Amino acid sequence: MGGRPRWQPDDLAKVERLASQGLTFEQIAASLGIHVATLYKYKRRLNEFNEALEKGRAAGHDTVTSKLFERVQAGNIAAIIFYLKAAAAGATRARSSRSITSSRTFT
Repeated sequence: MGGRPRWQPDDLAKVERLASQGLTFEQIAASLGIHVATLYKYKRRLNEFNEALEKGRAAGHDTVTSKLFERVQAGNIAAIIFYLKAAAAGATRARSSRSITSSRTFT
């Protein structure tokens, strides 16, 4: 019978652009006019949709990282402090992840 028409992710460029802006999946879904559960469903089922989300997120991350590094190279003290704190946090996460996985024993 009637009901809403099935949503189709026909504008993957828009999906990629929204993801590149650092929006959460909830915000992307709202911008697309769908429920976040629908977004996750298409993310799992459609490779092209998932790739648009991942490519957009990577592009946004790359843009922000580049801008931050430009400021670090220019001598911006706040940027340098942020960069060093983020690098230290990443190193700490990597060390704790390695120690957790290396301490596991399997029988």
